[in-house]
Amino acid sequence: MIINECSEVRVLDNFSVGTTSNIEHLSKRKNFHVIKGDILDKRIVRDCVKGVDVVFHLAAFMEKTSCAVNAPIKDLKVNAEGTLNVLEASRKEKVKKIIYTSSCAVYGQAKYLPQDENHPLNPNWPYGVSKLAAEKYVRDFFELYGLETTSLRIAMAYGPREWFGRVMTKFIKWAVNNQPLIIFGDGRQTRDFVHVSDVVNQLILCAEVEHIGGEVFNAGSGERTSINALADIILETTEKKGKVEKIYADPKPGEKGRLPAELKDLQCDMSKAKKHLGHVPKVRLTQGIRRQISLAKQK
Repeated sequence: MIINECSEVRVLDNFSVGTTSNIEHLSKRKNFHVIKGDILDKRIVRDCVKGVDVVFHLAAFMEKTSCAVNAPIKDLKVNAEGTLNVLEASRKEKVKKIIYTSSCAVYGQAKYLPQDENHPLNPNWPYGVSKLAAEKYVRDFFELYGLETTSLRIAMAYGPREWFGRVMTKFIKWAVNNQPLIIFGDGRQTRDFVHVSDVVNQLILCAEVEHIGGEVFNAGSGERTSINALADIILETTEKKGKVEKIYADPKPGEKGRLPAELKDLQCDMSKAKKHLGHVPKVRLTQGIRRQISLAKQK
């Protein structure tokens, strides 16, 4: 099965976070169709998957801070119950493949680095719990019904049209506007930042590669970057080093956007994806940040 620009694409989105302006550049294509709806609506989900060969399931309740503190039930309904709706509809409509986007949040605090797919699963927040529950359902539908399912545990993805709610986009926005970069804690916590184009390439490979039903793959860069290093790269790239200061703050978990039980480290082992999918991330962090800064300056 080959996925390319000629493939017929059907998108289901409730636009609770995204906007139609993000896909305006695609709207003129005859093979691109957008349906406004919710994955909690079983009828709409089933209508959307009729006649479909591959389902890329990316829908999720994404606001980790809110769901960890205020809305764990909504988090569970969207991420777990919504996934069950997608799986049930796909089974009934005989969809050939489902690729589910899970999250590296299922790992919780790192027991060792880099984290491979056999790393212990002990998520810190309800978001990670709900994503892990959905991941288990995805695996069950492979084992019970033979539905060709694959899960990707995505790290810290970033790219064009990203909302300014996470550390990289906040740092870039502040630097471009000559505002200080606020770092929580000592800045030594590390993350695996992966460009969205690499995630997309891996998703497509999961659709095209045969005999990977029931498998789980990391989707990261394979590199570990501290928040301090991220701030320095952004200041250097924007030519604001020495002009914009870094401020260290220590708000309580759950306050001012700081996550409860914040991860200390995250780094994906990408060897399984390379072995089974032939996937090697291409966009280095400095290159990706330059792209992000260029987009931020255009706004």
